[in-house]
Amino acid sequence: GSLGGALLAFALVVSGLGLLVWMDRLPAPPITKVEFLDEKLRFLRERQDLDPTFVLVGSSMALRQFDGRPFASRLGQKHVLNGASTLINVHQTRSLTSFYMEHLPKLQTIILMLGPPDFENCTTPANLFDPEDASGYAFKQDIAAPLYLRYFAPVLYLRRARNFQERRVPLKGDFWMDEYGSSPLQWTPEMMRGLRYEALKFDRSCVDGLLQTLTEIKAKGIRPVVVFSPVHPEYRQKY
Repeated sequence: GSLGGALLAFALVVSGLGLLVWMDRLPAPPITKVEFLDEKLRFLRERQDLDPTFVLVGSSMALRQFDGRPFASRLGQKHVLNGASTLINVHQTRSLTSFYMEHLPKLQTIILMLGPPDFENCTTPANLFDPEDASGYAFKQDIAAPLYLRYFAPVLYLRRARNFQERRVPLKGDFWMDEYGSSPLQWTPEMMRGLRYEALKFDRSCVDGLLQTLTEIKAKGIRPVVVFSPVHPEYRQKY
């Protein structure tokens, strides 16, 4: 009876995942702690033709605001990657950068595109995923089904599946990525008003993490470039 119940439960799980695949609403397996980063790993899995020499890392600012076309025109169409994610700080960017350096052997330049929110609270865990699972899924074409079972979270799957297609609509959905891995959004005039964040609590350890990242990049023979985006004049005046 116990075995039969277990087999039935397993069959229901597999059937549910199969239904989401058939509906084209199955999100990427939740390997990481950030749902967009899960989709970035799927992007890498589906773009095995990429051979980046140039990678951009950072958080939402880098993800939304980088145009890969002028870089690709100089470096080659398959050599530019926006590896940024949402909801990560400098110390987590360091971890993600190390992951890329390990699996992208032809890297020559890494751009760290940062802003004030990236330097708040670098005391949370830096590791965003299990490196073996992430590399197996993104770069080694490991079978995805075991990962869906290993990270099984039915409520999460259903929540993401509910509006998954809408979130992949070009320039409107937050999951959509262009050929370089960037995820620009066409904002409405209402969205453009006001500041994007309020007063921030600066964390000195974030700067230490940035300096360590630069040291690690240079040690690999790769050129690091830090881009710090302009701060809105209204933010300077108010805070």
